[in-house]
Amino acid sequence: MERSVEVATFLFSPLVIFGAVIFFGLLAMAFAKFRQSPILSFGIFWFFIGLFPTSNVFVPINGLLYEHWLYLPLVGIFLVLIWLGTSFAEKYPGLAPKAAGLGIFAVFLIFLSVLTIDRNGDWRDPITFYEQTLKYAPESYRVINNLGMAYADKGERENAEITYKKAIILDPSNAVAYHNLGNTYRETGRKDAAMENWQIAIKLDPKFVFSYRAMADTYLKDKDYQKAREVLEKYVEYDASKVETLVLLAQIALEEKNLTAALKYLESARELEPNNQFFQASVSDVRSLLERQSQN
Repeated sequence: MERSVEVATFLFSPLVIFGAVIFFGLLAMAFAKFRQSPILSFGIFWFFIGLFPTSNVFVPINGLLYEHWLYLPLVGIFLVLIWLGTSFAEKYPGLAPKAAGLGIFAVFLIFLSVLTIDRNGDWRDPITFYEQTLKYAPESYRVINNLGMAYADKGERENAEITYKKAIILDPSNAVAYHNLGNTYRETGRKDAAMENWQIAIKLDPKFVFSYRAMADTYLKDKDYQKAREVLEKYVEYDASKVETLVLLAQIALEEKNLTAALKYLESARELEPNNQFFQASVSDVRSLLERQSQN
């Protein structure tokens, strides 16, 4: 689950000073206790080292704080808690202190179990999960866009549309929500609005292949082969599976009875897969058709 936190913008703000005191204080303790209490030192070092890859210090990533980023670092925290428990038992060896320690440990386990059971309810379906996450990250573009997708998957088109528009307001330079909004418009019969949003997505990110394909599929459904081919010719530049797109372009060209274009696409596909028998045979067949056409 994503969490939003206040970001300090001033070096000497209370948040920065407080964080620095804790950070350097724990590091100083870890170094000072390294020989005397190696488990304590190891736990502190483990926590900071485990947290470092997701700290955004050197490599920015797509969020400030996610719960699952703490899974590995928390091993260090539990090592520190174990050290505290064993130190307490050694300092107070009597039966009563041990019973008190076990009681505290049992209460802690029950507390964590209750939290886990309650948390499982948030995971019962994607809509519930993202709505719950928004309570802690109300301005997260990613969460809002994903909530829109969850609404769309469930067939709640109106809620999906409203949610995608919220995502666009948060980040109008991101192509994803425009594309998803276009999909919702298509599913509700507003083809022109869908095309407009897909075009915006492509303008924002010329390599956003999903909008190219959505536009091409819509044109193909309307049997507007010329526009479908224009879109796919741009799409094939960025498509990872170029061969499939080239075959589709060849099929469209054949529907248009444009044998020259069909041959060009098939030859390009054959260059990518020179041992493909289908492409070799198809190139030969189209060439034969072109020769007959030129003779007539």
